[in-house]
Amino acid sequence: MKKSLLTFVCLCMTCFLMAQDTARQRELGLVLYGFDHFGFSYKTGSAQSLWRFKTLFSSGSTMKEESENKEIKYGSNAVGISIGKEFRSKLMNNLEFRYGADISFQYSINKNQTNITTNPKSVFKNTDTRYTPGINAVIGLNYVLKDRFVIGAELLPYFSYYTGKSKNETSNDTNNSSISSNISGFNYGLNISYVLISFAYRF
Repeated sequence: MKKSLLTFVCLCMTCFLMAQDTARQRELGLVLYGFDHFGFSYKTGSAQSLWRFKTLFSSGSTMKEESENKEIKYGSNAVGISIGKEFRSKLMNNLEFRYGADISFQYSINKNQTNITTNPKSVFKNTDTRYTPGINAVIGLNYVLKDRFVIGAELLPYFSYYTGKSKNETSNDTNNSSISSNISGFNYGLNISYVLISFAYRF
């Protein structure tokens, strides 16, 4: 068992070092998706084939509404990571076509709270927590400036599965209650309104 483990570790180290030796191109960049997600990307490999690593965050949101007898608060946050592979081919001198695929994971939380301010005063809370693994294809273009700066745009047809919990809480002067339920489902499609834009430096 120990010999097998040692052999496996040595093999992994050899592959890692070989990958480092053959990595002729690296890119570090900023990515923007829609109006409320941003993140960072790192790519390494050859000019035609690169591994891609990406973090994506929601900008987070909070909102508050008030009326004569109630106050409503909303809040949401999300963070995701993805790892994938992309392939490139030149269309023109400064223009590249790229395609590939990613696997991803996202954690998100959404909170709603309603405060009834008139008598009897009450508070209603809902917390929705989701864990979402998924896969997506990559179809995009790069425009390269002076062999160093890369402006990219890509579409991401996707399929994902989410699971998590939804918790509803109610409290007032006479009663407190809490109900939790499991949630799950699938998401898939291609949202052409959301194109991932990237700005990267090649080194």
